[in-house]
Amino acid sequence: MDFRLTHWTGSTTPGEREVKAMLRREDLQGHCWSSNPGDRYRAHAHDYTKVLYCLAGDIVFHVAGTCVVLSPGDRLEIEAGIVHSADVGAKGVVCLEAVKQPAR
Repeated sequence: MDFRLTHWTGSTTPGEREVKAMLRREDLQGHCWSSNPGDRYRAHAHDYTKVLYCLAGDIVFHVAGTCVVLSPGDRLEIEAGIVHSADVGAKGVVCLEAVKQPAR
């Protein structure tokens, strides 16, 4: 797996408190960040697995030759070492991100 996308299927989009609770159940802690409409993130990789929830707006990740659109409630997990970039949508984006360290 290079990445795993999970679309939100609930009737109401989870807020920051609910997403933080979901992350805590995985022993993860998240931090919130936001970006302006049209912002771009150049191709890069991390030495950890990135776990990302979209809280508001939207963002398109380019990972493993695939365009992955995150809308509110969606979760994206990108494995350590996988190169990815991103383009923020027209309304900007608010995300909650956590770091999952590789198993030793």
